[in-house]
Amino acid sequence: MTAAGSARAERERLGSVDALLWEYARRGEELDLAAGMDIDWDDPGYGTADRSVSADTVRDLLRNAAALDPRGVRLRGARLVGTLDVEGVSTGFILVLRDCDLPGGVVARDAVAVALRMPGCRLSLATLFVAGFTGAVRRPG
Repeated sequence: MTAAGSARAERERLGSVDALLWEYARRGEELDLAAGMDIDWDDPGYGTADRSVSADTVRDLLRNAAALDPRGVRLRGARLVGTLDVEGVSTGFILVLRDCDLPGGVVARDAVAVALRMPGCRLSLATLFVAGFTGAVRRPG
């Protein structure tokens, strides 16, 4: 079974993309919802339910660090639904969002994390005021 087929089977078992992200974060693996393919921002199918993740789920993952693998939360090819509001969140983990769409933007006021990486992401708004990162913040582009 291919990695994409394995992810699809696991998604069906767990019932949602959000539940699948929890499972991957527990294992320290990247959840690639684009199945390794290039992202086409103009594709009308992009952001369908099988690629949508609640921004609240990402926040909850960062707030429940004891449940995660030390490699942190890693997601690719997703559309985050809502604003990724990690204001005041303190975590010892890395958040990596690759090739994701964040139409609601990111708010990280007074957040503390090892690193926030968003290579290839489409981002409408970012508020990182007084955010602390012990590692790096890498913006899209």
